[in-house]
Amino acid sequence: MTSPEEDAERLRAEIERTREQLSENVQALTYKADVPARAREKLQDTKDAAQDRVRQLTGQAAAKLPEPVRERGQQAAVAVRQRPAPALAAAVAMPLLLLLVRMLRRRRRWAAVGAAGTPVSTSAPSRRRRRPRSVLPAR
Repeated sequence: MTSPEEDAERLRAEIERTREQLSENVQALTYKADVPARAREKLQDTKDAAQDRVRQLTGQAAAKLPEPVRERGQQAAVAVRQRPAPALAAAVAMPLLLLLVRMLRRRRRWAAVGAAGTPVSTSAPSRRRRRPRSVLPAR
């Protein structure tokens, strides 16, 4: 038989192990229940992997470029870092310009809708060939 002190010590050790297991289970459940935090972690991992891949591919592409082209690209990058406003303006203006051109073309096409409700070609009008003046009958 065991003494009451040994039984108490064994019970304390078992209680401590149970507490540790319970603590681990609670932490695991908390982690599983915190979906937004897991999504942020996954997003960060994906972002880091993409950035690493971009750095790798950029390095490979830069190694294949001729030296003058590489220097010119580095100069352009430095210029954009020093004064980002013109580059940003160009980056915003180009898609807007393309959108405006597309809208104007579409408007022009539908403005020339024929009687049947179908768009009429907006290309330059075809000109009939005229006979040279020398062939025309005299008036």
